[in-house]
Amino acid sequence: MADNSPCFVCHANFAEEEIALRHSQLGVGCVDCHGASYAHRNDENNTTPPDTIFPARKIDAACEKCHPKHNAPAKKVIATWQKRCPEKKDAKALVCTDCHGHHRLAIRTVRWNKETRELLK
Repeated sequence: MADNSPCFVCHANFAEEEIALRHSQLGVGCVDCHGASYAHRNDENNTTPPDTIFPARKIDAACEKCHPKHNAPAKKVIATWQKRCPEKKDAKALVCTDCHGHHRLAIRTVRWNKETRELLK
């Protein structure tokens, strides 16, 4: 089991989130995707982004490093897509996290540009 406790101090909602929980059980922790992020963890003002954040266009490539195949039946993919992302009309706009998990904070007080890591607030 990966030790995600330093991250869960602020991101407690991920302790039971599908992607984080399943990966943790397999020994893959937050730091494996997002880096050690010491500056982020030590920033009490919450203005420093994690070492690695993923804009939508980079999510699939990040997942494919460990998951090169997607073997879900088409019917299941379409049903999940319609349930979770009805606003996305083009299959090319879908990314892994649209169907797998809810890997976002429910309430966000700070936002960063995921390309430049610039604070948007």
